[in-house]
Amino acid sequence: MMVEIIDLEARKAYGTIYEAIIEASKELGIDEPGAITIAVRTLEILQARGRR
Repeated sequence: MMVEIIDLEARKAYGTIYEAIIEASKELGIDEPGAITIAVRTLEILQARGRR
């Protein structure tokens, strides 16, 4: 359930970038939950770097 909430919020906030990360992950054979995890973590890293 928590993953779905995070996924929906990230899709609203980041749109195309978020979708592209998920699509690239799936092209590499990663399943949907794994792709979402990668996308969320990638955005967390980018946000953290933006605050430095």
